[in-house]
Parts: sequence; C-alpha cells; structure tokens
Amino acid sequence: MKPRLDGDERVQRFHRLHDEGRVYEPLGVVLQRLCSELAAILPADVVSVYLREQSAADEDLLVMRANYGFTRVAVGNVQLRVGEGITGTAAELGRVVAGEADHDRFARVEGLREERFPHFLALPILRHGDVLGVLVLQRAADDLFSPDDVTLASACVGAFALALRGERARRAAAQQARRGEAPRQVRLKGRPLVPGVALGRAELLQALGRVDALSETPQGDEVSEAFGAVARRLGQRVDGLMESVDETLAAELGNVRLLLLDERFRRSAVEETQARGVSAGLSALARRYALAPLQTASGPELDWLERRAAEITALCRLVYAELQHRPVVRPGGALLLTEAPGGLLCLDLLGRRPSAVVMADPMARESLGARLLQHAGIPTLASVGGLFAWVREGDPLLIDADEGFLHVHPSPELTARARATGDAPGR
Repeated sequence: MKPRLDGDERVQRFHRLHDEGRVYEPLGVVLQRLCSELAAILPADVVSVYLREQSAADEDLLVMRANYGFTRVAVGNVQLRVGEGITGTAAELGRVVAGEADHDRFARVEGLREERFPHFLALPILRHGDVLGVLVLQRAADDLFSPDDVTLASACVGAFALALRGERARRAAAQQARRGEAPRQVRLKGRPLVPGVALGRAELLQALGRVDALSETPQGDEVSEAFGAVARRLGQRVDGLMESVDETLAAELGNVRLLLLDERFRRSAVEETQARGVSAGLSALARRYALAPLQTASGPELDWLERRAAEITALCRLVYAELQHRPVVRPGGALLLTEAPGGLLCLDLLGRRPSAVVMADPMARESLGARLLQHAGIPTLASVGGLFAWVREGDPLLIDADEGFLHVHPSPELTARARATGDAPGR
C-alpha cells in the first residue's frame, strides 16, 4: 500500500482528478491516468475501469479498459458478464458493492492473482440511471475500506463519468457533423512515431470478438490452412529482413517467428473457432494465452509475457483476415487501429505497402512493432484523440507525422500542397 497523502495534497489531487476527466485525449489514455491518480488519492493497490459492451453473441459484458496495479496484459483481456462477481453485481444493481475474495459472488479471473488484494469496492459509473461501467478498487489483506473511503471513492467516480460522457458527446457531435451534405474538414492531434506525410483512404482493422461476416463455424482444416498461410508469409518476411536489421531486432524477429511454428497454438485455434465461431473463438484464444501464464510470472519474465500476448493477438487478427480473404490493408490505404499493433501485424504491413498507420492508443517507440514501422519508413501517428468519432471507412486522410496531425477530408489546397512536397504517398 502506498503512503497516504496529507490533507491539502489530497484535496488538490481530488480537484485535479476531475480536471483530468475533461481532457480531450483518447479515452483509454484518460481512463488510465485517472486510475493512477485515484490509486494515490484513496489510496488503493489496484484501480480498474470496466466498460459495458456487447459481445458478438449479444452478451452484456464488462470489459477492463484501464487499470493501475495489474499487468498491462489485463486491459482488454479481462471480461465479466453483467451480474457475474462483485463487479458484475455492482453493474446489475446499479449501486456500490463491497466484498472480499471469499465472497459468494466473487468471480476469480485466472492469471490476475487477485487473492493478493482481497478487499473489493465496486462503484457503478452512471449516466441518467444507465450503468456505463464499473470502477473497482482493491486493497491488500491488512487494509480494509472504511466508510470514509467509500464516501471519497463515490465522489471520485464522477471524474470517470465525465470522461465517458465527454467521449459520448464528442462522438455524437461528430455524427451530427457527418450528416451534413458537404464532408467536414477536421484536424486531429496525435503523437508522431515515424515521420513523413502521406495521403490515403481510411481502412479499419476488424476487431476480434465483434459481430462480423464470418458467422458460420468454419471447417477445422480451413482455420489450420489459414494459420499455415500466415506462418509461411511472415516467415518469408522475417528471412528477408534478417540481413538488413541490427542484431537486437534480428533476435526479436527470431523469437516471434517461434510463434508461427507453434502447433499447439494452431490446434487451439481450430478447437476454439469450432466451439465459438471465428471471431469469438480467436478472441477467446488470445485472452487465454494472454492471461493464463501470468499466474506465477514476475519481473523480466512478465515483461516477456506481455510482449508475447501482443503477438498472440496480432497472429489471431492475421488468421482472421486470412479467413476473410481480405488483406489487413490495401496498397496505399491508411490503416486505422484502436491499440498499438504487435510485431507480427507490422511484419504483415511491410508487404502491404500502406500509406500510413494511425492509432488511438499510445505506442512505445522501443516496441518491436514501432521499430519495424520505422525500418520500413511508414508514416505513423499514435495517441490520436477522437479518431473513431471523426473517421469512417473510406474517408480521405492526410497524415502529417512530421507535425503530428491527422487531417480528415483535407481541403484540395492542403492535399495539393502535400503532393507538391513529393513526400505524400498514397491514393
């Protein structure tokens, strides 16, 4: 447990917390920062935000979208049904629920080792009586939540509600603006990752676990063949890069290539897609591989497992795209992503010749994916606020990864200026 703040600093950080909830940045970034800040204010060992979402099977789910205290792998991979566990009960009832790890409603998530923090406080995030999500606080065994803690946490949950309301308002404003006859020109701020200026039409990467065109259960050999096609293609890409990259990057490429040779993973992919369908099956497989090994991992081993989890997700997406008979991105297209891509996905992009890559979430410059994009010189923007509120499939884009701006429906003058520089590939 971190030390408690003194009274004055606590009040100052409480007010700053609500200011943070109004910041116009990608929602995941804002929620993550709020979790870290609340962990210091209360204090708490673990702070998590679960958002209410619908699954491909139309289930009412709570998905962890931000967290302080657990491994990064947990975000996006931990899911509960509404009504399941202490968290799900808070969503179902729409009120604060406190409990312990031995509570009869407790739902254990494999890999999180939540027994280290057995005291739970779950607070619904409400808007006009509707539950948008749940804020969950956890503490170690020797530190119970007091009535004052519950009061303070209830006051702090408003900052998270502000962030969610702001995101919904921005999406509604964007939808309203898009109903006009003339496309609206919009400039969004991002963080340059790989410099360059490019033009291209927006192409979206299909998210796993959503309703999609692959509703029928595939034959087992279809999934196995798709896995084999992806493995051969990416294996050839790795071979082609080995002589042109430094030793560190070559070693990491060799490690991710081992995933392509994992027959146990291939068999698991067949089993999961046969049992659940393509999208839901591959999504469940990615979550299982991400969380299962975390039970005993720590230190450098945990860092390695976090990187491996990103690659597993990338591989599942590539197998999914192969089954759709649709490339991840067409030549000259600007690929839009929710989260930072893994190295395997970026390996695939190297052969697709996209004009640019743009994502809503941050991406570490030292990650394998970022270094591959840098090696290929593909202009890349990360941390783009409002990306999916303002951009739709097929929208013309100008990506300025020198200055850090994404122009949606750029003016003819801006487009001509970009082309005139000779540094604006794309369609």
